[in-house]
Amino acid sequence: MKEKCKVILGQKRPGEFSREERELIVKEYLNSDCTKRWIWEKYTGKKEEKGNLLVWIRQLGYEELYLSGKRKRVSMPKKEIDESFENLPSEQKFFPPSPSL
Repeated sequence: MKEKCKVILGQKRPGEFSREERELIVKEYLNSDCTKRWIWEKYTGKKEEKGNLLVWIRQLGYEELYLSGKRKRVSMPKKEIDESFENLPSEQKFFPPSPSL
């Protein structure tokens, strides 16, 4: 069973990470099932990542690995489309009135 990503205490701000720490964080992201948000929150305590991990990936030379899709991915299950609306006669469909010009 896969281990759930856990948030650690003693987080830093993005500018306080050394190059080695950034590389460790990027490698953990690329080699895990965790999302960027989970990894970011784990190390910084902030929920919004704002593209910093992607910047680090590019700066550290991991962009090809990131773009090649070699990272483990967990996809969301596809939703079933409810086509019952499409099968209704047009009189039973509700359409908002069009705005007057």
